[in-house]
Amino acid sequence: KHDLDPNEFICKYLFYKLQKTLNKKLSLIRMYLNIQWPNMNSSFHPDDGDMTALYMVTKTRKDKDGAFEIKGEEQIQFIQNRLICFDANKEHRGMAPNEGPRITLAFKTKIND
Repeated sequence: KHDLDPNEFICKYLFYKLQKTLNKKLSLIRMYLNIQWPNMNSSFHPDDGDMTALYMVTKTRKDKDGAFEIKGEEQIQFIQNRLICFDANKEHRGMAPNEGPRITLAFKTKIND
C-alpha cells in the first residue's frame, strides 16, 4: 500500500474526475495505491467512510485471476481501466494475481447530500 497526498495537484485532479464521473458530491477521506503480488490474497474487511471507489490500474486479468470480491456476492473480474464503487461497510477483498503485480487506486469517501 502506498498512501497518496490528497493535497497534491494530481490527486486533487483524480478526485475531481471521480466526482464528475459519478455525478456525486464527495469528501475524500484518503486515497492510496494498493499493490498485490502473487500469494498476497487480502482478507475480508470493511472500509471507513460511506463509499469506496477502486480504479483498476494494471493489465486485464483472465477469469478470476486477481478478482475483486464483495462477501456473499459474485467476484468482479479485474479489467484494466475499470472503476467500481461500493458501500464501504460491505466486507470485501482483493484476490492475488497469478503473476506480476495487481494495482488498484483506492478512494475512501464520505457522500455529501
